[in-house]
Amino acid sequence: TVVPLDMAAKLDETAGFLCAHRWGEVDWPPPFGRAAYPEEALIRDMDGKTGASLKLTILNDKGRVWTMVAGGGASVVYADTVADYGWGHEL
Repeated sequence: TVVPLDMAAKLDETAGFLCAHRWGEVDWPPPFGRAAYPEEALIRDMDGKTGASLKLTILNDKGRVWTMVAGGGASVVYADTVADYGWGHEL
């Protein structure tokens, strides 16, 4: 007979829209060890209410060029092209 005396679990924020009713209120840590911008908080709230994956991380709050990350590597090529044209500091 095995009797667990202690237990640990990992929660994946991505599954929050499916499991929030079971988990209750979870306080997720901010990314990169800083407080979220209001825009990031709004998108995170929207992400928790849909099956879609909505993410926003502001890396440069003074930047004027924002890219949409869609996966598959195209966004990396796009960001690299922006940097090649001398606008990398604006990303």
